[in-house]
Amino acid sequence: MGSDADVDALLRELAPIFVAYNRSCLERLQTASEQGDLAAVDRLAHTLKGSAATLGATELSLRCAELRQSALAQNEDDVTRCIERVTSSFTHVANELSAYT
Repeated sequence: MGSDADVDALLRELAPIFVAYNRSCLERLQTASEQGDLAAVDRLAHTLKGSAATLGATELSLRCAELRQSALAQNEDDVTRCIERVTSSFTHVANELSAYT
């Protein structure tokens, strides 16, 4: 990717976009879950999973994969638990990225 300065500059540009977009995604995930719309949960988890993987947020991406599996299995209780884990992982990533905003 280039020098550390290049990576830092890229993260300064991408971090606020990643956090804002995916915070909105998490809100929509919660709403979809509350409404029992597991198809929407799956789609949103897929989107967040890809975004996290692109940024290198491996744990967040893995938590989203687990959420997708629960949504596809129609396991609403597990979906709720998975959303809590996704939210926790996202919060950790957002806190780490705060150094670049």
